[in-house]
Amino acid sequence: MNKLYETARIFVTFFDRELAKGEDYNRWLVDPEIAKFNTHGLFPYTESEKEAFLSSIEKHEKIVWAVFLKNNDNGSYNPKHVGNISLDRLNFIYHSAEMGFMFDKEVWGKGIATEAGKLLVDFGFKRLALHRIWLCTAEINIGMQKVAEKIGFQKTGVFREAMYLCGQYMSAYHYDILRSEW
Repeated sequence: MNKLYETARIFVTFFDRELAKGEDYNRWLVDPEIAKFNTHGLFPYTESEKEAFLSSIEKHEKIVWAVFLKNNDNGSYNPKHVGNISLDRLNFIYHSAEMGFMFDKEVWGKGIATEAGKLLVDFGFKRLALHRIWLCTAEINIGMQKVAEKIGFQKTGVFREAMYLCGQYMSAYHYDILRSEW
């Protein structure tokens, strides 16, 4: 496995077809708690949708990194795929991209998404020469809002009642970060 970047606790590699076969990844796709804030959680995720997603990665339409936790709870080296982060809607005319996150519940609240997110933002600004990276999240997704702010994103807008989740309309919060702020 080719490590792209690493910190003391995690490393990232490109997400690929082999990782897409993994038990953990496929469990996240159907776990209602994990999927409820992601677009793939709105409807049952089909094999044809998975194929289209993997094809878009291979065509370099998006960048998706698999995030691995290096050590298990007792501290021994035992890498485990715990999430994915992505840069979608890459626009090299406007030098912008949308950032996405999907992590196993077992690492929620432990700073793993923030740590991986900082690596991807750095990559986006330094390697892809992006000017702006943005994300949008549901008003009730407090965890994602905290991650965005810890990475350095600023809340820049509210799309009122723009989402229908959990049986109700709710607002979507828009966050972004500029290269000059990084």
